[in-house]
Amino acid sequence: NGSGTLFTLMRSGLTVAGSWQMVGNRLVFTPASGLVDGLFNVSATLVDNQGNTGSVFHSTFTVDRVAPTVPVVNPVSTPTTISLQTITGQKEANTAIFRDGTQAVGLSGAVSWSFGVSLVNGINIFTFTARDAAGNESGATNAVIFYDDVAPGPVAVTAQVSGVGTQITLGWSDYDELANGGDIATYTIFQANGPFTQVNQATAVGTRNVGQKSYTVTGLVRNQAQHYAVMARDTTGLANSNVTSLAAAPVDTVAPPN
Repeated sequence: NGSGTLFTLMRSGLTVAGSWQMVGNRLVFTPASGLVDGLFNVSATLVDNQGNTGSVFHSTFTVDRVAPTVPVVNPVSTPTTISLQTITGQKEANTAIFRDGTQAVGLSGAVSWSFGVSLVNGINIFTFTARDAAGNESGATNAVIFYDDVAPGPVAVTAQVSGVGTQITLGWSDYDELANGGDIATYTIFQANGPFTQVNQATAVGTRNVGQKSYTVTGLVRNQAQHYAVMARDTTGLANSNVTSLAAAPVDTVAPPN
């Protein structure tokens, strides 16, 4: 008996305007205007055609159309030579964390989160969002990690020996920094009295930064050969200690002054 039944929908203690009607065996409420966000209380007392009154029905539901705040990603280790990394951060309570559209951390009341990722060589970009129980999704935040487990290749060195007779200029202008990982940080120049194939068999006499492909060794003895090699090191600290040394002796080609 729809006419005798009592229906109420309330929010914050105020009755929500609208109409109730029976549709088959369902009770349908149509609000006079769109429902605003918040907690709603529903109560109904059903009365049948004989006037019998049922017990009072109570229920609640929440309207939520507000997206969670963007999750925070804590600083990551980059560049790195470790292929597994745990990304951590903060999130709004009662949300889940999604990575690239797939749930990574389940919905919970916690405000911190963590998620383990596997890295591939090169730049790894992970996009994280927060999603609440109503399906509202936050804006995205990214974590970018550069992973490299390959040391730069060997450096082929040439020597310009002509000059004042006490110095030579080493060069490696043909070394392709991009082809050797694109993440060169420094070059270390090594010198020894005899041939060597490992840098620990020689003495480091200087360094150059990425893009600097020459180095002048001074204080040498005219026509006396020394052996030289250059080792490239990348931003993750990887380097190939195997080298092929080059013998070079300074030659005096500068005429004395009159």
